[in-house]
Amino acid sequence: MTVEEIKDRIRPFDVDRNGTISREKLQEAVQSLRVWLAWWKAHQGMKEADLSHSSRIDNADEFKRLVTYVQQRLHMKISQSNW
Repeated sequence: MTVEEIKDRIRPFDVDRNGTISREKLQEAVQSLRVWLAWWKAHQGMKEADLSHSSRIDNADEFKRLVTYVQQRLHMKISQSNW
């Protein structure tokens, strides 16, 4: 899986198309991956990635942190590509 594929998986959950993902929408995205304890893993992913404590992932640095979390905690192989 590439970073672009991760973005493509999350993009449908950005319903207002503002480029941000809320905690609730992240939970829906993680659940769509059929991950066990998705609500907890989404909470932890947001905690890891949300540097501004806004309850939203809304910039490239936070998204990179989310991708790192997915690689390490959800054990998904992600090949790095252009951010």
